[in-house]
Amino acid sequence: MRIFTPKLLTGTILSAVLCAVAGTSAIARPLGEGSLNPNTPNTTEAEPVQPKHGEVVSRVSNFATIEMDNGEHKIIAVARWKLGRLEPGTDVWVAYGRIVAIEFSR
Repeated sequence: MRIFTPKLLTGTILSAVLCAVAGTSAIARPLGEGSLNPNTPNTTEAEPVQPKHGEVVSRVSNFATIEMDNGEHKIIAVARWKLGRLEPGTDVWVAYGRIVAIEFSR
């Protein structure tokens, strides 16, 4: 009689791997590291960025050239589903190097 059939061996290995992965998140860190110390400021939070207004000048392939209100030109990669909505003259809001909102004039 064989005790280690392929299904039993596979299940045992899978169970051991899952326990190892789950156990790594439970490993404790010293008090001085990370956010466990209340006296240490949290440096992982980024300052919020205000979106900046601009106007689409042109679009080529998956890139749109946008003229910002301060006269600066930015070339931004655009998702394909947004490309059909970006015509020259369309007002957009840009933050984090991408288009976050598109304004339509009625």
